[in-house]
Amino acid sequence: MAAHQRLVQLVAAAFFWTRHVHADIPVHCLKHEVVGEWELFLSAPGKERAHCGHKTPDREEAQPPVVLTTPRGGSSIKVTLHDNNHAKASTGGQGIWTKVYDEGFAFNLGKMSYFAFSRFDKVASLTGKSDWQSTCTETIQGWYSDEDRTTYGCYTARKVVVAKNATVLVAAKVNDHHHNIPTKHSPSSYTKNVPLPDSYHKNAVLALNQRQGATWTAKVYPRWLGKSMRELALLQGIERRWTRSDARKGVHQPSVYLQNLRGNSTAMPADLDWRSKDGLNFLEPVMDQGSCGSCYAVAGMRMLTARHRISQKDPTMEPFSVSYPMACSEYNQGCKGGYGILIAKWSMDVGLVPESCAPYTADFTCDQFALDKCSMGAKKWRAANPRYVGGFYGATNEETMKKELFTYGPVTAGFAVSQDFMWYEKGVYSSGHDIPQNGDWFKVDHGVLMIGWGEESGVKYWSLQNSWGPTWGEEGYFRFKRGENLGGMESICEAADVVEDEKQGAMVASFVANP
Repeated sequence: MAAHQRLVQLVAAAFFWTRHVHADIPVHCLKHEVVGEWELFLSAPGKERAHCGHKTPDREEAQPPVVLTTPRGGSSIKVTLHDNNHAKASTGGQGIWTKVYDEGFAFNLGKMSYFAFSRFDKVASLTGKSDWQSTCTETIQGWYSDEDRTTYGCYTARKVVVAKNATVLVAAKVNDHHHNIPTKHSPSSYTKNVPLPDSYHKNAVLALNQRQGATWTAKVYPRWLGKSMRELALLQGIERRWTRSDARKGVHQPSVYLQNLRGNSTAMPADLDWRSKDGLNFLEPVMDQGSCGSCYAVAGMRMLTARHRISQKDPTMEPFSVSYPMACSEYNQGCKGGYGILIAKWSMDVGLVPESCAPYTADFTCDQFALDKCSMGAKKWRAANPRYVGGFYGATNEETMKKELFTYGPVTAGFAVSQDFMWYEKGVYSSGHDIPQNGDWFKVDHGVLMIGWGEESGVKYWSLQNSWGPTWGEEGYFRFKRGENLGGMESICEAADVVEDEKQGAMVASFVANP
């Protein structure tokens, strides 16, 4: 093996063994563990949306208690989540359901929608330290509401089974599939909190640029110098405690779920770029997320802003605030990570506010938002129809992504970041690391805004906007090899629409009044 190839592998190995920044919630549940019959315990419906016991933003160590009984004045229903992503209630209501990555699941029944995270608890390990344990047959407190945003409530849920030779559905304790999430990986030659030497970057970049047949080049960025592994990992935002080797374990079903919906073969243009669509640029300038793990929020809100400008045919419309939902949403974990689809869902439930009402800063908190000190504008807006491209998690693929991009505008995308990505300078990037498909889940780390596609010298690529500032990459953008699902890039794309808020900002005002 050539010396420079070995160096790149060693650098990457050191990075992966130290990537365990605590971010988003410590739960890992897969589709086959959720499919089946569930009993929901619903609170009495009300006219005001509640936090359902969660903090703003959500905090893993401060989850509401799980009570799996019908609350006073509430009710219960049974719902079957089928493998084909159809949902059906015992009362006859039907709809579609989806996993929300590996953290929870959402579904609709007629005009009602439901969302909850799967249950996780802190438990003592054999070493005496604390670990997190997932219970995929139960949920923590979740939310339900109607599409008119007039009825709200909270619920918990528990999986039920059908007893053989029985005529009724009975609630039963199921054998829970527990996933113990490690808090540490094996030691490496680099301590996670110690600044890396400059030679680490210089030698790796030299090796990358000596590769034969590479479609991209690397460079040393001064901003990375003097940073530790932990600081570098935080910039990836959706950092997972789970490793690639974890993705290979514990799943025995065939790998037929992801990428199995091929979509329509509608002819698409050879290239697309929303920076220059019909001579107009519908995007915001590249921003720097700083030390906050906010890539998911930046990508999610910029997707909504771009689509709003496109639908209104006005590329000058004020952007929507990233900080407001990032700091105030119970569906995400602020600077510790989250998902674009949940940013969009919360912005549907509560509403959108202009960027000038809450400019981006890593230390913004929800109690700093002052509605009386900003202008919401003559028209108020909210998100609508938050969705995975293709209809549910697992339906995303190259064809559905292109159709969504072309028809409605930019989408959010997630991928598992290889260490060499931080040194990307220009060209069509391709990850050197295989991301195993394990049946119904791909591990991804970093959220970005996908803005189009193209082809260069026979190599197909996606065009994307990163959130590491305009001096990184191709003026803050990068191109990523298309059509091979490298790094899981074609496994989890998210979209939503923007519509006028029929409540004219009343939900935002109510949220401020009842933090």
